[in-house]
Amino acid sequence: MQYLQIDFEQFKTVYDVIEIPQNTLFIRGHHLDFPAISSRPAYFSQSFQTACGYGKREKCKVSMFVTTKPIRLYDLRYLKLILSDCIVNRKSNKNTVIDAIFTWTLAFGMCTLSRQIDLYKERYRDDVDESVVSRMQSYLQHMSQNKPLNANPVEVSGIRIAETMNDAHAVVFLKEMFGNEVDGYIAPRFETPYHAEKNGSMSSELLLFDPESAGLKLLNITEAKELQQQGRINKLSLEHVLTGLYILHDLPLSDDVFSAWFGGGTGAELAKRNQLFDTKIKKVERMQSKAKKTIELLKYGQQKPRIHELPISAWKSIW
Repeated sequence: MQYLQIDFEQFKTVYDVIEIPQNTLFIRGHHLDFPAISSRPAYFSQSFQTACGYGKREKCKVSMFVTTKPIRLYDLRYLKLILSDCIVNRKSNKNTVIDAIFTWTLAFGMCTLSRQIDLYKERYRDDVDESVVSRMQSYLQHMSQNKPLNANPVEVSGIRIAETMNDAHAVVFLKEMFGNEVDGYIAPRFETPYHAEKNGSMSSELLLFDPESAGLKLLNITEAKELQQQGRINKLSLEHVLTGLYILHDLPLSDDVFSAWFGGGTGAELAKRNQLFDTKIKKVERMQSKAKKTIELLKYGQQKPRIHELPISAWKSIW
């Protein structure tokens, strides 16, 4: 049996369900005082370096996980379109609804960058990080003057801001809204001046709403090394799958089973979010309770944009 390690550092936007096959390997840091796999959201990575941002902390470790069944994901960029549709079709202007929209907009940049900077200063008015504001304003000025081809030349769009607490609330809302459709979301590396690490970019991320229900299994280090030594782990680019170029690469053998998990940033932004979901169980439960009540006021479902209905199962042609 062969196993996959997927490179999702960069890939074009997918306006549909992405189906990741059984026996795919992911990696993350986790806290040893709590279950490595639970029903609470968790971030996974393709990068050992990124996973170490949390996994090398006190009472934490880096581990490898394997999918025991296919998992279904939305591209985070597609989710932004669905959320925009939810906003204009909401059924209420209650404070909880407006706060949820505020949370999404700040986290995922669903407005102009100029407005997002104002939202950031409003949300954190009691503890504004002026260095963050300065970086975002410099980025806004740079993009306005240079008008790169991969950006809107008329207005500078919002950016990804993965501040720990705001992002946790956003993820819990996504879980309540989309948890019956998909197991989570996936996103490539984003350019964002909010994150100072690695020249202003944020690590690619894979978020599972409920890793336990998604069927993830923790591999012990012996199992992982055996798979590597037997040449049963293959690296595949998600972009290659989407474009029909199924190029498999055998991973190099090494005494360190994590040696081939390369790329990514320091993982500082993922570390705080994973730590919150791992350890703050009661806080997450309160967030989920609030989210359940709020999404009932959002007219979600009927207006959801669809381009394709079939999951992407190109992986089947690989084997």
